[in-house]
Amino acid sequence: MPQELALYGEFSINETILYFGWIYGLKTKDIKERVRFLVDLLDLPPGKRLVKNLSGGQQRRVSLAVAVLHQPELLILDEPTVGVDPILRANIWNYMVREAKEKKQSIIITTHYIDEARQAQTIGMMRSGEILAENAPEQLLKMYGCTSLEEVFLNLSQQQEIALKADTPTKSVEKQFKVRHEKKSEGLGELDEKLSINGNQTIVRDWEYMSCGYLVYLDIDTINLEYYPDTSSCTKAVVEGKAWGCMYIKSTFSEALLERVKRIFLNNLLESVKHTTLSEIQVWLDMTNHQIALVLQRDILQGFDNFTKDVVKQCHVDSTLFRPPIRFETVYGSNRPVFTNFAAPGVILTIVFFLAVSLTALALIMERNEGLLGRSFVAGKPVYLHVSIIFSLCLNIDQFIIGVTATEILFSHVFTQFIVMVGQTLLALLFMIAVFKVDCIGSMVGVIVMALLQGLCGMCFGFVISAVCTHERNAIQVSLGCFYPTIMLSGSLWPLEAMPKVLRCISWMLPLTLATRAVRSIMLRGWGIEWSHVYWGYVATCAWIAIFMIVAILIVKFKKA
Repeated sequence: MPQELALYGEFSINETILYFGWIYGLKTKDIKERVRFLVDLLDLPPGKRLVKNLSGGQQRRVSLAVAVLHQPELLILDEPTVGVDPILRANIWNYMVREAKEKKQSIIITTHYIDEARQAQTIGMMRSGEILAENAPEQLLKMYGCTSLEEVFLNLSQQQEIALKADTPTKSVEKQFKVRHEKKSEGLGELDEKLSINGNQTIVRDWEYMSCGYLVYLDIDTINLEYYPDTSSCTKAVVEGKAWGCMYIKSTFSEALLERVKRIFLNNLLESVKHTTLSEIQVWLDMTNHQIALVLQRDILQGFDNFTKDVVKQCHVDSTLFRPPIRFETVYGSNRPVFTNFAAPGVILTIVFFLAVSLTALALIMERNEGLLGRSFVAGKPVYLHVSIIFSLCLNIDQFIIGVTATEILFSHVFTQFIVMVGQTLLALLFMIAVFKVDCIGSMVGVIVMALLQGLCGMCFGFVISAVCTHERNAIQVSLGCFYPTIMLSGSLWPLEAMPKVLRCISWMLPLTLATRAVRSIMLRGWGIEWSHVYWGYVATCAWIAIFMIVAILIVKFKKA
């Protein structure tokens, strides 16, 4: 019985005793018979009451009931009678004395109430981690000529103080510590800004105003046009950050463009060159945002290409004469790729992964700090486990094991939290497909399976964090610290081909990189598991699940030892 409560507050009294009784290996019938005896002995409240709603003294009595439930051969109790009524304290001591004499139980009790320990057969007095004396109560009283154990302890403590002063060195050694500040890399920020256009599409068929006709062909989904009286005011808007670009169409554009076309048909190339500069459209762009600049360049060129095709069609001229000598055809995807489709696979897996991390990152910490983990480890009867060689190496089994093992603790959390994780994953995928309209031309089953595996991988990673960290705030900081490097280096937003070589090597070692590539291939290319990009994503995810689980088990077993 630990000094802290070490009970599940959400359990009722009956559920708590049943839970630990089953861990001890008792049958339900035997547990119920034992409960009836303990209720009378410890004056327990009604069994349906939740542990968290009990008073401090009542909670201590429930904890004591759990400790003595299976009548172990060795019973260690840490201050079992703190906050207990004097009559009830006497009953507890009478019970323990009777168990020790009749059933030959070995009972070790720690207490600050020295006089109540007179009923024990042997007393060990400890101060500052040192045993001052150990003997039967009557022998201690006789040895030091005292009438109470309090007086004996006082004499021993005074003797210890005198001995400590004599052994204290005259010079103290001071240790100097240097604090070194680690270099931290700055994260990359993403500006999610969309351009739009308002206005009516009306094709201008007057050849004197061809510039107006061209503006109609600009993509209304990305470009919002604002008109300025001159070039200086237009470029000033770009300099001040009010616009992403400035377009200048000369007043001679329509006439010069028509004349340029006529000269080409008349094979008068020299005269055509003279009209080239007069029919040019000048564009100044703010290139600080690479993505927006690329979209603007693409739409401006694509708009002019569509405009040219329409003009020559009205002139009854074959449009292929004005087609560029280079033609782009898509193998996968569309001619107008959407960044959302590129980023969605990685983003959705990252969300699922770290939602699962949040489910388990604090699980073991809370149980460890409340004493539940230690109590579960020591609960139960001695057993021998014989498993395969690989598990024997990882878990150090084939030894004498008492109580619940680290493997059982972790897998119990996996089974219970997996249900919650499945709901989170399906909800995230539903939003991705139904709300954000992300394209998926491949098997949705493959996407769901990969998302569930990534959720399981995130849960196992959360167990590693929970096993390593000792406080909740540390686990939260580690989880948040892993989020941004993962989403930036796993290929979700930053293509692997654009990364420096060192970062690319790091990226391949992240649990989300191959999975992101696999889901992107399924959704945008329609590939199945027979493709290497896809099945390696599944293999890597399963490997990371095994690695994280084994590491978590080893850490828990190491801390348990």
